[in-house]
Amino acid sequence: MISGKIMKQIISKIGKTTIPSKVMQKSKKEIADKVYKLVEKEIQKYSEVVELEFGGSYAKDTWLSKNADIDIFIKFKKNVSEEKLENISKEIGFESLKKYSPYVRYSQHPYVEAKIKDTKINSYKIYEKIIDVKNEK
Repeated sequence: MISGKIMKQIISKIGKTTIPSKVMQKSKKEIADKVYKLVEKEIQKYSEVVELEFGGSYAKDTWLSKNADIDIFIKFKKNVSEEKLENISKEIGFESLKKYSPYVRYSQHPYVEAKIKDTKINSYKIYEKIIDVKNEK
């Protein structure tokens, strides 16, 4: 059986390697704010875009100190075609992050990625959620 003192030492060591320091939290917030402003400025050119929001572990405040990336979601109107959605989202990603050498990555769909101070910035496209007021509880 592990003593309480040893358990506290183990938890302390793990915490230092996984829980972001205050300095790191401040740095990520500054990067996130900068990226948000850059993308927000660029989306003003497109009437198809309805909203911008953070997603992933940064938005949920569950990111780990060495693996932090910032996901930013560009929400489009539901009636925008998939082709147009993809083209506009790439234009926004490349134009807003052009100072940081953006490039296209692929998962289920293509997205734009760049790096700022060892932090990966991922720009994703999503459709806005249409709420059916009649069936909403």
